[in-house]
Amino acid sequence: MVAVTQRVLFGDVKPFDVPADLDELRGPVGTMVEVLLWVIWSPNPRAMDLANPAVERMVYGAAVVEGTVEIQRSLLNSDRLVALWDDLVLPQRVRTGWEERFPLLASTDAYDKNDDPP
Repeated sequence: MVAVTQRVLFGDVKPFDVPADLDELRGPVGTMVEVLLWVIWSPNPRAMDLANPAVERMVYGAAVVEGTVEIQRSLLNSDRLVALWDDLVLPQRVRTGWEERFPLLASTDAYDKNDDPP
């Protein structure tokens, strides 16, 4: 029998992409977009309305976590990403990776956005 000393979770090792520069993100604003099934796992139609704030946050969060740089370029707009960043629910290692690449995104809040507020 092999003793397991440390449990490794998929979320701790799952790769994610980050573009080289925020200026690469020139996606549409406030319009309908087609989102690939492997970016947003939904039985609903994959046409998403970025004019709907809840849908916009869902698309942005999914693109940051699941999207390739190519997908991120097509879906994300850098100005909207900066505006939405603090409201996106992201795994901590993804948030940290993006904030290390783009310090502009770093949150100034006292609590972790992925935890319950104090």
